[in-house]
Amino acid sequence: MLPRNKSCALIIMIQLFYNTGLPSSFLLSLEASYAYKLKKPIVPLLVEPEYDPDGWLGALAGMLLYYRAYSEDALHSDFQSLVKELGNKGKKGK
Repeated sequence: MLPRNKSCALIIMIQLFYNTGLPSSFLLSLEASYAYKLKKPIVPLLVEPEYDPDGWLGALAGMLLYYRAYSEDALHSDFQSLVKELGNKGKKGK
């Protein structure tokens, strides 16, 4: 679970975890809900180029800007925006 002292939650969007019905999908949805409850920023990362999330993850992806990290080109394209989004959130003492 996301510890209370963490500054944000990175949600990795990958088909393996979310469409298989594995328990990890349920646990990851709880993690996202907990981050929301704690008012922690949620930063989705798309790591599969053809993946179109559905269910709870599709709803989350529809509400938030997600960042593409499935190839070097996609990451390069979205990197500056991702850095700006994260800002100082991950630095100790901030």
